[in-house]
Amino acid sequence: DDLFLVDLGTGEERLLTPHDSPATFPVARFHPEGRTIYLSSNRDREHAALARIRMRKRERIFDLEVVVARIGAGLADFELSDDGRAVAMVWKLFARSELTFADLPSGRFMPGPPLAAEVAGLDWFRRWLASSV
Repeated sequence: DDLFLVDLGTGEERLLTPHDSPATFPVARFHPEGRTIYLSSNRDREHAALARIRMRKRERIFDLEVVVARIGAGLADFELSDDGRAVAMVWKLFARSELTFADLPSGRFMPGPPLAAEVAGLDWFRRWLASSV
């Protein structure tokens, strides 16, 4: 799998995730400032992690940087807060879902509450987080 950035005005496509070994990038979201894309990536790793690509327009360089990774757990889904300062993440660990949070500016990682069921999706609005099970 690959992730592309498409200019809707010109139709130009840019590959954002070049890789030699097998890799997937199933979830991607723009940060509210519009110059950073957060994504789920298992490039060069066994389990998916939260990564980001900071776009530098003039240089046309798109480096993928891992932001949050967990040993033995794969990132299943994530949602950025409206202001882009926090992220809610659902991890698959031994066939169950775990919810965690991270403050992106500081990198502080926080566990979430225990979940009663498997999470199929997330949506964040202000101080509310909706999850489908």
